[in-house]
This record gives sequence, C-alpha cells and structure tokens, in this order.
Amino acid sequence: IHAGTGGVGMAAIHLAQSRGLTVFATCSIKKRQHLKEMFGLKEYQIADSRSDAFVQTILEGTNQRGVDAALNQLSGALQTATLRCMAPGGNFCEIGKYDIMQ
Repeated sequence: IHAGTGGVGMAAIHLAQSRGLTVFATCSIKKRQHLKEMFGLKEYQIADSRSDAFVQTILEGTNQRGVDAALNQLSGALQTATLRCMAPGGNFCEIGKYDIMQ
C-alpha cells in the first residue's frame, strides 16, 4: 500500500488488517513511526516511498515471492518498480492515474 499515511492508504491498511492480511506500506521516512503506532506495523513492513528501495524491502519481507495485491499511486519509474513487487497472478490496482497506459 503506497502512501500508507495518507487517507486512502490508512483506510486500505485498516481494511486489509481487518481481513487478516499481512500489510507492507510505503511512506516518507519521517512518518514511519506513525504506521508503527497506529497499525502495529513492524520495521520490515514499512519502506521508503521516495525511492525504489521499497522493492528490496518487499521482496525480502515476502521471501522473494512478492505481494498478492498492490494499491499504487506512484508514477513513472516508481510505478514500474511496484510491478516488480508483484507475486505471480497478483493484482495491481492503480489509483493515481486515470489512464495508466499514457
């Protein structure tokens, strides 16, 4: 879940946790503590949203499998990086662009 400390991100984390799902989220470095306190996320579940370093965090946290679903609002190279985090058959939900192909 990208932008985990934003309104949509926090709602998505809450919904995922209420269904028993393991969550990985990105946010700015200065907002990491908020995700730990509010949602009980561990350090390994939180990655930097400002670089593609989140790919390494997610792949390590999933034993190289990737995630089953991604809620994306990043663009350009970071959007492509998110696709590298997907498990086979995973679902990619884009909420940041109205036409992802352009």
